[in-house]
Amino acid sequence: MTGKTPNLDLPYIAPAQAQKHVTHNEAIRALDALIQLSIIGVENSPPDSQQDGARYIVGSEPSGDFLGHANELAAFQDGAWAFFMPQIGWQAYHQDQAGLFVFDGSEWKAISGEGADMTARLGINAAADDINRLVVQSDAALFNHDGGGHQVKINKAEQGDTASLVYQTGFAGHAEMGLTGSNNFALNVSADGASFLNAMQVDNVTGDVSFGAGVNRERLLPTLPESGSGAEFYGFPNLITTSTSQTVFSLLSGRLYFGAVYVDRPTRITGGLLALSKGSTSPDALMRLGIFDIGVPNGDKWQVGGLRADFGAQAATEAGGLDYTLEQPVLLEPAWYMFAAGVSGADAQLRCLQNYTPGLTQYKLTGSGGSTLFRVVGPSAYCFLSNQGDSIRDGFPADWGDQLMNDAANSAFRCLTFFVPKFRHWNAP
Repeated sequence: MTGKTPNLDLPYIAPAQAQKHVTHNEAIRALDALIQLSIIGVENSPPDSQQDGARYIVGSEPSGDFLGHANELAAFQDGAWAFFMPQIGWQAYHQDQAGLFVFDGSEWKAISGEGADMTARLGINAAADDINRLVVQSDAALFNHDGGGHQVKINKAEQGDTASLVYQTGFAGHAEMGLTGSNNFALNVSADGASFLNAMQVDNVTGDVSFGAGVNRERLLPTLPESGSGAEFYGFPNLITTSTSQTVFSLLSGRLYFGAVYVDRPTRITGGLLALSKGSTSPDALMRLGIFDIGVPNGDKWQVGGLRADFGAQAATEAGGLDYTLEQPVLLEPAWYMFAAGVSGADAQLRCLQNYTPGLTQYKLTGSGGSTLFRVVGPSAYCFLSNQGDSIRDGFPADWGDQLMNDAANSAFRCLTFFVPKFRHWNAP
């Protein structure tokens, strides 16, 4: 048998020992220091004055009489300091912090009270780890106010770091929002839990909002009514064109005529039609249709952009309707476009619709005196005539470049439309 107890290290009284009271009193003093352990605080050096029986935990950098006793218990007894080496699991009540400390074999850690906010890990109904140092497994978590407002803060070290909330299914992330790699607010999504796509971003300086995949305008715009022909019908792919009357327009041979049309939602064009009020007197006359991007203004003229769709040519020698079908439908995103038509023969006349179409419209004065009127001008106000002759004989040019369009006809208060597109309903498959 050793000379001391295994847990509190209390001395035994040996058989036939002289001055047994000395050993007995030493054990009593140790019990007085260690039982119902309550410390005044944690100190690296002895306080200047102490009452008999005061107990402390020696800090990690001891000095003075505490030197060499880091993490030990120091008790002031009979005018001197006595030191006791703690064992794993010993607990002490910290009077200053009103909380419990426990010794883990190398240091004292707070498990309640003020010092507990330095706990390295905390798991509630689950095990925390080195990455997820706080883990809560429950049906709900409540963060309540304390008489006013309430904020939850996520802080990162540098701009290029990430501070975000990740939403998971089966521990695979499928949505993330926060500051991901910058100081702009981002909303990201993932199909596989590994690769994320940016859905939305808000600039932290300007407040501008951008969308990684663009805006699905089909969800924002009102639904167009279905027609009797099902998912495809003739009309204008917007909700702002209103036809008020009809007129007739004479065409010059070998020239293209352009009229601007605004498409206000993604639209799949499948064809188009126009009406010849008079056929061409040329026996081999052909009428050709196409859609071009709109160019930029140049004074009173406009430039033509690239060709989007070529509808091909049909005979234009007789009056009547001409129905065109594209071999491959063309998807037009919301924008202004130039709808073009031209004939390779003389004397043909087109029937035009007079519309109210807001947008690319300018106003000028025409007439004089009491007959002075406002004249609607601009690409949505009247047809334009190409300055390139014989342009439709061998098909549309691949690139018009800086080709300009001249004013060919105008109406005082109306926009002219000669080409009515056939399009697939915007929300149809």
